[in-house]
Amino acid sequence: MKTMIRKRIVILGLAQAIGTTLYVGMAAIVMIGFGSFIELGPGEEKPGLPARDYLGLTGFLLLFVVSACICGSIVLGYPLVLALRRQIKEAVLLVAATVSWLILLFILLVLASALVMWAAPDLL
Repeated sequence: MKTMIRKRIVILGLAQAIGTTLYVGMAAIVMIGFGSFIELGPGEEKPGLPARDYLGLTGFLLLFVVSACICGSIVLGYPLVLALRRQIKEAVLLVAATVSWLILLFILLVLASALVMWAAPDLL
């Protein structure tokens, strides 16, 4: 395989991993906002009414399913196009590159979180 094609696959994998990470970050913001939406009402001692619990759980699961669909299309959309064009090797390499970048981004996120917890525990 040509070097240019390999470089393109690595760059596409990075772009897909960054896109997925940005989307997951936005979904986390939505989930944080949704969590505050279903918090206890005034004067309540227990977590919400059964209807509120049901709506909260349903909303969370719907967000989870939609997020999985969106992430799946970000990560697997173009490799599917490549596979349909019978460029199987490139498709597999692109998925592998994207997953590798996602693992690296996850490790960096864990390290950044540990650094924040160590350097500024008052922020938590």
